Amino acid sequence: MERLVTSGSPLPPALAELLTVLPPFPGNEGDRRVDLAGVPAAEAALGVRLPGDYVEFVALYGAGDIGDHFAIARPFGELTDSPYSPSIVDVTATYREAAEQEDELRYPGRPVTDLVQWGTDDSANSFLWLVTGPDSDAWPVVVNWRSGGFTVHEEGFAAFLLAACRGAVGERPRRFGLEGVRQLLPWREVLQEYEPYPGEFA
Repeated sequence: MERLVTSGSPLPPALAELLTVLPPFPGNEGDRRVDLAGVPAAEAALGVRLPGDYVEFVALYGAGDIGDHFAIARPFGELTDSPYSPSIVDVTATYREAAEQEDELRYPGRPVTDLVQWGTDDSANSFLWLVTGPDSDAWPVVVNWRSGGFTVHEEGFAAFLLAACRGAVGERPRRFGLEGVRQLLPWREVLQEYEPYPGEFA
């Protein structure tokens, strides 16, 4: 998928539909620009191109929490940032390090470097991309469930979020407490209201 970054071209269908279900937080355009500016540094650190629908999502929403249940990481940040919130680079490094020690975090038959984490929820489930090749727009979303095991969602990031916001994901529906939620709270707003950050990345 060509990177649009809200260029006026039609958005991917799932992302366009997500906008009708989950409107962006008003007045955080500056925060969104800061988050979007971190994409090149994140890609350089991870050695991959991030999926286009995630980049477009960051341009439209920024990173943050949906309904205090579901946290989406910003692309990049420094530990010295004030305020600080975990980035994709940070949480992926932490996940991979843990997966080297815990078999249940390893996707079967794949090296830990094929997993890039982008989110978590208040049940400590981990939401990741499975790196299947150079075309990041073809990467499936995989969920590592705290209760054990993985599920694979071929539809990708935006379609996965859309399904989650509608209350169910996959052939055997899993609910995340997002149905009825009408806004993503940017992570800087989250940090002003809660301490520590409610999306506790593992």
